[in-house]
Amino acid sequence: MCNLLNINRNSYYQWHRNSNNVRGSKTIILKVKMIQICQENRKVYGSHKITKILKRNFNVKELGKVWVSDITYIRCKDKWIYLTTMLDLADRKNVRWSLSEDMTIENTVYKAWIKASKNREISNDFIFHSDRGVQYAANKMTNIFKHNKKINQSMSRKGNCWDNCSSRIFF
Repeated sequence: MCNLLNINRNSYYQWHRNSNNVRGSKTIILKVKMIQICQENRKVYGSHKITKILKRNFNVKELGKVWVSDITYIRCKDKWIYLTTMLDLADRKNVRWSLSEDMTIENTVYKAWIKASKNREISNDFIFHSDRGVQYAANKMTNIFKHNKKINQSMSRKGNCWDNCSSRIFF
């Protein structure tokens, strides 16, 4: 992974050590809950059973029907980089991703969306799901979704990180 992202391994390990110090992060809360569920069930629960317990329907059969997206913060040396992913729930593969040094709409969600929409067809009644981050709620993105009759934009409920858990990347 470090080679793919062109990141020094030491930077990754430093980030990994420091990430445990961050409190209140939605990702950490979700990770703790998932570990708890796994341990309570003799470590035999996979992602499908865990999402069932978190009462979210992430079971999609048709490619290009539902994509979920999220932005992950990655510490690299003395700065942050931002990984935007777009995952198709049918095959659980990243349709496209983008890596940026800032959190602008153009360099995160918009860039990933343009790449993803060229990479894989979307079906009628396509659902694009994300959290309520400013990048996803920005006019630039909502206008794209409003003006394409195939697309329905879906956002997590306020303060509910589990609505978007299938898009999380854990290191």
